Amino acid sequence: MLHSQLRDDAARMRMLLYGQLVSRAVCTAVKLGLPEALAGGRRSAEDLAGEVAAHPLALRRLLRALVPFDVFAEEADSTFSLTELGTTLLPGTPGTARPTALLLGGEVGRTWGEFEHTVRTGDSAFRLIHDCDLFEHLERRPERREVFDRSQEAGLRLELDEIFEAVTFDRYLRIVDVGGGNGHLMCELLLRTPGSTGVVVDLPGTVALAEKRIVEGNLMDRCTATAGDFFSAVTPGADLYILSHILHDWGERKRGLDPPYLRLRTAGSW
Repeated sequence: MLHSQLRDDAARMRMLLYGQLVSRAVCTAVKLGLPEALAGGRRSAEDLAGEVAAHPLALRRLLRALVPFDVFAEEADSTFSLTELGTTLLPGTPGTARPTALLLGGEVGRTWGEFEHTVRTGDSAFRLIHDCDLFEHLERRPERREVFDRSQEAGLRLELDEIFEAVTFDRYLRIVDVGGGNGHLMCELLLRTPGSTGVVVDLPGTVALAEKRIVEGNLMDRCTATAGDFFSAVTPGADLYILSHILHDWGERKRGLDPPYLRLRTAGSW
């Protein structure tokens, strides 16, 4: 007979091992458009199957698999509805997880299948599969870059209040967001600190998205977007350089150079 603690630990470990199946189920539900299809009210799996081009029985199993995780709810008449947690997968929900699910259900999720390759070799699993790194891939496929940036933006929305509670930005007159993506952080920052100006630096394909965001925010007189490679150089003369959610993407000796944050600090620009 197993000791109760051992039994609990063994069950917990199995939950960890099967966790990827829950992720796959959620990503599949998003790719099928199930949250949107259920946003108007409860429906049967058979009814949904025709709309989302799925096998009715397999679709019912998918929906039921996510009921214990509170993504969907099953009613007594075998119809399904979207839970409060499930609404975070809708595109219009603040901080929506939908673009993240689309990323994980695509090339990023497939890359994790080669995790062992990275641990054994130290090399990029993404490059092994796609013959380029993630950001090269996104530059080649603007539609995927947009999904990536929407995922980053949605995650940032969950952090913004804490960021502005922790950091006082209004003492900086000129701010550069290095690897600033579609400009969401910079535009939000400038709206909250009317005395500052800003520059968003990112790859050419992303700069166009940042320029669009700057125009939408009516910040053209206070903000610009510049294409560049921060491993080569960054816009000089700023009072503050922001590196948000980018340092973890690179090894410390990428291309034989010191990390960009070390070079910035050495230059007295931190």
